[in-house]
Amino acid sequence: MTAEPERPPIVVGVDGTGRSRATIQAAAQEARCRDATLIAVMAYSAERAPGMPAARPVATLAVASGERLAAETALRDAVADALGDDACRVELRTALGLAGRNLVDTARRVNAQLIVLAGRGSTSCCWVQ
Repeated sequence: MTAEPERPPIVVGVDGTGRSRATIQAAAQEARCRDATLIAVMAYSAERAPGMPAARPVATLAVASGERLAAETALRDAVADALGDDACRVELRTALGLAGRNLVDTARRVNAQLIVLAGRGSTSCCWVQ
């Protein structure tokens, strides 16, 4: 008896705006229909404040860590708000840097079959090749 191969996951971009809820719900629906894992990704920035030196002193490492924790909390809350009890089925990932680049990099890394993201007033799906 051979096990059925695991289906490639679906990746959803979460930005914390009001459109995120509908986007997460649409991605979860696709994941259920395709019997695929859902991975929610939120990018964050640890930009230095204006006037701060270009080199990263030790004090700014705490700022970057705080930004990461804030992104993790925002992502967890957004997924829980959108999916309720089903939120525990979603893999959560935060990534430092540009949202678009991190979303595509994550999708490629996990060999995703689909990327779902919020558009202006609607939800968009992109097939990964």
